[in-house]
Amino acid sequence: MHYIDIPFRNPSSASDFSCPDGEINPHYLQLTTNNPQLTPDIDFALVSTRLPGWNINPDQFPMKTLVASEPSMEYWTSLGSQLLSQFKSETSNQNLFVAPFYAYAAWKTYDGIYLSPSDRILLTPNSTVPLVATDGNINSIELEFKIAAAVCELYFRMRAPEILRDWVGIIESLQIFVSDPIQNWNTFQAFIPYKHITTDSYCESLDLDSGEIAQRRVCTETLALAWRANLTQSDKNGPGKGGDIKFYPFASIPLGEVDIKSSWSSLSSFKESQTVPNNTETVKDGQELIIQGTGREISISTRPLKLTSAARFKRLIRAYLRGNFNPSKITFSIYASHDMLSWWCISKRTGGEVLAFPQTSFRFFKAQVAGKLETGENLQGISFTYVVY
Repeated sequence: MHYIDIPFRNPSSASDFSCPDGEINPHYLQLTTNNPQLTPDIDFALVSTRLPGWNINPDQFPMKTLVASEPSMEYWTSLGSQLLSQFKSETSNQNLFVAPFYAYAAWKTYDGIYLSPSDRILLTPNSTVPLVATDGNINSIELEFKIAAAVCELYFRMRAPEILRDWVGIIESLQIFVSDPIQNWNTFQAFIPYKHITTDSYCESLDLDSGEIAQRRVCTETLALAWRANLTQSDKNGPGKGGDIKFYPFASIPLGEVDIKSSWSSLSSFKESQTVPNNTETVKDGQELIIQGTGREISISTRPLKLTSAARFKRLIRAYLRGNFNPSKITFSIYASHDMLSWWCISKRTGGEVLAFPQTSFRFFKAQVAGKLETGENLQGISFTYVVY
């Protein structure tokens, strides 16, 4: 039998398999206001732009000239594969987008809690994997390659509700979250050359002159020679079907500027403001976190708990919610899984801080806490008694 104390922690960039136990899932750490009028009334759109160092204007495809020491189809295939990976990496580093992703917004309070998240919006810079093409002779030692892809910048517009006046001094900013790309391009195991190929890939983008959002074909020409990468198997199932979607802070808009953003605006000018909070030091990944009460409803969920080892099966005996709080106002739940894909609620209690469990073993667990946490109260972590098999 084992006994372990797990403090709550800020989320890190580690995967669900390797993150320290106790990390809070950032898009679950939010207040429930029971007032839908506070939910951000926000729209997102993509605007085509250029990737610095790759093209002169948005009307051209991104291009690079490559040199081969031993020109051949195999050699150019290898270089083209690396070029596509470099292209995707550099767009990400420039806060630009080339693969489908989700975005949503939430209000952020001065004490670091997120309020009333909006619906997730799917945004599509390129509906499928871009082609890497050349018009040159593969026997040449120098070729110009172009990537038949749209490069996009994230824009937004919103309508600020009157109720925001009641939250001045509580809400600090509007936080924008984006997900990981929901398509993964398999360039190293499946990067295949084609002759006289076309693509029906489209970009769903905003025309700033007309204000119209429409699906526009990325490339209408027939390419003499082009290479195509495959999507990984999970991505062929559709957006969000390959597993849990992870979100990350992308931009932060000060509350005082929200009400002047009723027209389409780029998020690029707000990108850096989210990296260093205005009040205290930068929050470190995995740092211990005490969840302070504010007199409002809360709902938090942990990332998967491994308890000793991700590979071992564990049977929980008891779970104890730690902190200074009124148990009668808190609902404490534990979920369990064998594979992180399917989850079951194995114990739930309202009005108590200790849970008992059935005699069933699992590999992974999640804790969820919901209810009212008054000012001066807090949640600090969870203790477990369990058996390892």
